[in-house]
Amino acid sequence: MNPFRPLPFLLLAVLAVACAGKSDEEAVQEAFQAYKTAILEDRGTEAATFLSEGTVAYYGEMRDLALHATREELAEVSMVDLMQAILMRVRIPTDDLQGMSGRQVLTHAVNEGWVGKNSVSGLEVEGVTVNGDDAALTLTGTTEEMHFHRESDGAWRLDLRRTLVNADVQLEMTARQNNMTREEFVLTVVGSMAGAPLDDSVWEPPLPHAGT
Repeated sequence: MNPFRPLPFLLLAVLAVACAGKSDEEAVQEAFQAYKTAILEDRGTEAATFLSEGTVAYYGEMRDLALHATREELAEVSMVDLMQAILMRVRIPTDDLQGMSGRQVLTHAVNEGWVGKNSVSGLEVEGVTVNGDDAALTLTGTTEEMHFHRESDGAWRLDLRRTLVNADVQLEMTARQNNMTREEFVLTVVGSMAGAPLDDSVWEPPLPHAGT
């Protein structure tokens, strides 16, 4: 057993205790700074601990799409979900992906730069608005917001799902501007990331749905 494996979770617990006496706004800022530092220093396992349970569950759903979704099923999902599923299908060996939890997929995404440094590099906190267990953090130099959720343990964690909704709009717009269908756009972008052209075989799921 690796004695250092629990370290990121210990760090998160320490941060939660340290933030206990702070305002919600301060706690959200500290959670963002901890996540940013982990991303910039390529500490994927630690970065994943600062992401909400909703985000973890979302990446588990994307893993299932990558493994099992047919072309017809993928046609029904959003552009950003389609991009995530095909990226996993192409870039992660099926045997590895099948054995990954949502958190492990997230860790892999951070380590591989899919949740990249450019998403946080150079950004500083401008303000925080708290509404119950949800918070929106505004950053200098961008009109985008980062959304946080207070989890059951009291810790504030980043919820990437709201960010992905905005990314979906941008992807759809870019595809239209380039006169490309969703499928053409996804194959082009993921092929570029994979370093090789993709063909229609990527629409075939590597594994059937359970029970079929």
